[in-house]
Formats: sequence, structure tokens, C-alpha cells
Amino acid sequence: MILRPFSSNDWPVLSENQYPGMQEKDIQSFITQWNTRQHDGKYFEMLAIDVDGRIVGYVSLYAQDDSSVSEGVEICTPFRRQGFACTAVSLLLQYAKDLGFQTVTAQIRQDNVASLALHDKLGFQIVDSFINKRGNPIHSLVRSL
Repeated sequence: MILRPFSSNDWPVLSENQYPGMQEKDIQSFITQWNTRQHDGKYFEMLAIDVDGRIVGYVSLYAQDDSSVSEGVEICTPFRRQGFACTAVSLLLQYAKDLGFQTVTAQIRQDNVASLALHDKLGFQIVDSFINKRGNPIHSLVRSL
């Protein structure tokens, strides 16, 4: 498994799994933006989870400040429950540490039992709970690197 930037050739996978019905040019625009490694003036990176040349999901990092970054992981439905998320987030944590971040945060819906178990296994701690703008109960998690 490798974590890599998305390329323009990856748009069909994104169309199928993340943005069904979206036009190619719009997905290409997302890929171009992601590869700037910046969003709203802060460090941001969206990376493909590549297993033997096949994208099984993606991970993201978004700087909260100079020492803290939030992470997210999404595994495409056909590839869930195969251990890809655990390996991908482990690689992502090392990558964030190599970039100089000291703390990683995550926000996970309270009903997402699989993701909460994964993050617990990787050493994240629940530090807060709240209701998001969509009305979903969320846990806020943190882990030191």
C-alpha cells in the first residue's frame, strides 16, 4: 500500500465512489486543487490509498495550526473490512509526523462504530462530543505523534 497524490487518470474512480454523476471536468478541478496542497491558506492534502495500482480509498490531512493536523479516511465500499483503513491511517500518522506535526485530530460520527474502533486501536482518545451542523452526534478525537 502507498499513499499518493491523485492524478488526472484517477477521475473515474472518484466518479464511481465519491462523486457519482459529477462531470469529469469538475472532478479534474478537485484533483488540481488537492494537488496544490493548500485549502483556505492552510496546508491540506488529499491522498489516494493505492493497493497494487488500485485505489481503495483516500485519506486527508488539514492543518489546524503549526503543530496540529486533522485527518480523515474513507474506504470505498467494496474494500471495507479488509484492514486497508488501519494500514492507511498508520501510514498517514507517520507522514504527518514526518511533516513536523505533533498532534492529529479526527471528528467521527458517534454511530460510526468501525471508525471509532479503528481510531481507538491506533491510540486516539475521545476528548469532546458535540452535535454538528447536520444534527449528527460527533466525537472529537486526538492523538499525539
